[in-house]
This record gives sequence, C-alpha cells and structure tokens, in this order.
Amino acid sequence: MTPNSKQNILYIAQSGKPGGAEISMMLLLKALDKTQFCTAVVVPPSSPLQQKLQDLGVKTFGLSLPQIKPSNPFRLLIIPLSFIFVCFKLVKLIRRNRIGIIHSMSNKRTAAYSIVAGFLSGIPSVWTIRILDRIKIVDAFLLLFATKVIAISKLVQKTFDAKSRYDDKMVMIYNALDVSAHNLEMNRTRPLRKRWGFHSSDFLVANVGRLGSEKGCAYFLKAIEKVIREEPALRFVVVGDRSFYGNDDYYRTLLELSEDLGIQNQIKFVGFEANVPEIMSSIDLLVLCSENESFGRVVIEAMAMEKPAICFNSGGPKELIENGVTGVLIPPRDVDALAKAIVTLYRNKELRCRMGKLGRQTVVQKFNVANHVAAYQNVYKELLR
Repeated sequence: MTPNSKQNILYIAQSGKPGGAEISMMLLLKALDKTQFCTAVVVPPSSPLQQKLQDLGVKTFGLSLPQIKPSNPFRLLIIPLSFIFVCFKLVKLIRRNRIGIIHSMSNKRTAAYSIVAGFLSGIPSVWTIRILDRIKIVDAFLLLFATKVIAISKLVQKTFDAKSRYDDKMVMIYNALDVSAHNLEMNRTRPLRKRWGFHSSDFLVANVGRLGSEKGCAYFLKAIEKVIREEPALRFVVVGDRSFYGNDDYYRTLLELSEDLGIQNQIKFVGFEANVPEIMSSIDLLVLCSENESFGRVVIEAMAMEKPAICFNSGGPKELIENGVTGVLIPPRDVDALAKAIVTLYRNKELRCRMGKLGRQTVVQKFNVANHVAAYQNVYKELLR
C-alpha cells in the first residue's frame, strides 16, 4: 500500500451504517499522523459507510463478514466453513497490501475475524472493546489471541479484565470528540427545529440514539407523562433510526406506548439524523436511559454543544458526568426521578447554562482528539517496534 517508511494499518468494520464505533474509527482515520501511518478499511460493499470513507480519501475493501452465531441448526456446518473462507480472504488481502497491524473497531464478530486473520498472517491484532455483554468462552479466546486490547471506558476494562489477567495487553482509551465541529453559533440558529415542526421558543427535551430496547426509550416516554402534568408546555423529540437492522418492532411499541400514555401530541419521532452537532444545537436537554451503556458518546456530543444531560447512574455515563456539575445522574429505571430532573432543569436556566459551559470544558480537556490519537499511535508504535 505504501512505501516502507510508513506502516500500513487495516481496520475491520462490520456495520455499513455510521454508528458510534464507525464514527470513532473515522475520527481516528482523519487525525492519524499520515507521515507514519497509511490506513485502509474492510467494510460491507456498496454501503453508506464505504461511501463516507471514500469521500475522506480512505482506501476501502468491500467485504461482508458472515454471522458467526448460528441463527438455526442447519447453519451449524456452514458457519465454520464461511468463517475460515473469509479469514483466508483477509490473510490474502493482508499479504498483498503489506499490512503491519489489523484492528477491529467494532464488536466480537469483527474481533474474531481480525484476530484469527492476524494470527494466520503473523501480524499484531488490536481489538477495541465497545460493549459490556460477556460470552465467557468467546471472550477468553479473543482476549488470549489478541495482541492488544483497548477498552473505551474504565467500566469496559473492569468488565473484561476483572481479575487483572490481561494487564499486560489491555489499555483504556476514552472515545474522543472533535469539538471544533460543534460550533456554538448553531445554538442560536437551531437548524433542525423548523423541519421537526417545533417553534424556536419551545423547550425541547430529546432522546437520541438507535431505537432498540437496550436504550430504554420507554422510560423516557413514561417520564414525559409525569412531566406534562406539571409543565404542559414542554415538548419532546426522539431522534434515531426507526428500523435497526431491518426491525422496527420496538419503534412500533414506543408509538403504542405514547398513545396509551396520552403524550402523542407532546412528542415526535423524527427518525435518523446524520448531523449530530445540528441535533444537539436544536435541543435544550438530553435524556439517556440506557442501563448498560459502555461509554455514551451521545452524552459528550451534547456536552460539547453546552447542553446538559440526564442519565441513569450506571454504565459509562457515570465516568462522563459529574453529578450536579456537568449533568444529572439518577437511579436506573426511576421514572419519578427522571421526571423531577427534567422539571428542575427546565425551571432553572442558570443551572442549565452553568452545567452546559462546564460540560463543554470537560469535553475539551478530557475527551479531545489530540490525546485520543496520541494514545492510539503509542499503541501502534509499541506493537511495531
């Protein structure tokens, strides 16, 4: 791929949609030192992510990664064969392009393919862990054969290395955010309000993220029903892809719940929005109801636009928010506490503004791109020495 003076790194992406893992990968690709590293990405062919990467000038290889977990017993024989076949495709690609490191930026499926391909090719493999769910046998295999493991939060690190068995190969590197893309001037223009059908004067509370049951949006709806008893003028929006991997059952469940609660006139489901700074500049308050969030990128995205967030006091958000200072942490599943926090922040503009300013300062200091990229480059240099 490149002259010998540069090191070639191959990234493996499973999803063709730009989700949290893919956004982090693109941020890293843009900021890596181009004089030292040359990058390429294995990505589902003809996908939106492949197009985005090509627009960034990143070399891509179109290749889908078949499922490893059997969906029915008739595929038990086919899955190992397809896994081996794709792994050898990756090995061929690694050798042809003189790849020095293979890096999985997503879930366990990409990790399995990249770690095995790296082992067969004799090159280091890196796995960035972004999840909290454990499958002990699978995890033991991946952690044993990965050359380096990166956890995106202290919680993830503790979850996967509870007994400190992998201290020599595991490092924690927080996700980062390009604050320069979050122009505070947009807070004045609120670019998406009109398209969403809200007035500029409305106080808008948002839930942002994919519509899956693990994101806990149902708690948000139940809290709305309580909030509007005290503050009927508030408005609410749910931003997120209504069909996740082709399944919109949860979205339909939320629609039915909003009608049962009688809040359908206060809330709108606006679907997927690509421009995150525009989303955050168009709202006043973010609510995240995930109980097992490994990090919570949406939280620092809100903080970067000086918007406070209310989150369950569990998972990654506990590491992002200082309770009462840069946001609010409430007991998990406590709908009454969630409603009370929304009303409190709505009624106290001074508190909201103070939290917003301190939140942005936290992102600049703790989750900046320069430190994030430097940490990744140190990992790569260590492996290549």
